Amino acid sequence: MPAEYEKNFTFADFNKSKKLALEKTQKEAVVYNGFYVKIFVVGFPADKLANRDQDKPIVVSSLLPHERKISVLNLQVKSSNVVNSKETLEIHLGFRIFSAQPVFSSFINV
Repeated sequence: MPAEYEKNFTFADFNKSKKLALEKTQKEAVVYNGFYVKIFVVGFPADKLANRDQDKPIVVSSLLPHERKISVLNLQVKSSNVVNSKETLEIHLGFRIFSAQPVFSSFINV
């Protein structure tokens, strides 16, 4: 594993870490995945929501304590346009959208 990835790979025992995180979440969480809730946010500018489509929900998410702000993804990209390594791209993964500068390598089908 490359040295840069060490920050992402910090689990001595992934299954134990997963179990502890889920237990902590289940003890503290009142709302579970798929529930509908009302959230009141103090100090949020109301004009930010004025032009949104009222038929679409607002999705709220966060990172768990063991998750990092960086990630390593291995993907196969198919594009009709030329995309260079380290070119800034807008990535859509589910409802999350972020900018990234991916490093591409050759795809070798073994």
